[in-house]
Amino acid sequence: MNKYLTHLPISEIMREDLIAEFYKNQHRAKVFTASNEFETRSVPNYKVIRNEDMEDCHLANNIASNISLLIRTEVKPRYYIQEAESNLNPHRDVGATVAINVILKGTGPVCFDNTYEMSYSCAILDVTQLHSVRTEDTRILFRMTMNDISYEEVLSRINEHELLKLWK
Repeated sequence: MNKYLTHLPISEIMREDLIAEFYKNQHRAKVFTASNEFETRSVPNYKVIRNEDMEDCHLANNIASNISLLIRTEVKPRYYIQEAESNLNPHRDVGATVAINVILKGTGPVCFDNTYEMSYSCAILDVTQLHSVRTEDTRILFRMTMNDISYEEVLSRINEHELLKLWK
């Protein structure tokens, strides 16, 4: 176990189905706006289909629902698109403690504590830790967030064998 990120397996068929669903619903993507107790700011090169706009994203919602049952907490699904060469500065997520990220297209390692750079295709991330993302190409991401559970609790509740069943 890494204190920042744990890789997860995912089938290529599931990844292809998720990217197809994203493209079918891409018109719902809006400029990402983040708020914390001090400021609200928009990131113009980063767009999101928020969970409240995902009513037609049946696959994403089904996966999130199944993972919610598996780890016994609310899981919010979203799709993100980050334009090429649009780095996300170091930050801690507001309103989420843990994320399960699936890279659907593109690359872009995540860097924790301005020190540890890690590439992944599907992983559980501790988003309470300081992290940034550097991209060279357009990056499309399916993301599920939790806000009332720790990274360690998710890891202890998730059984890789059971999770594999969800991706098929």
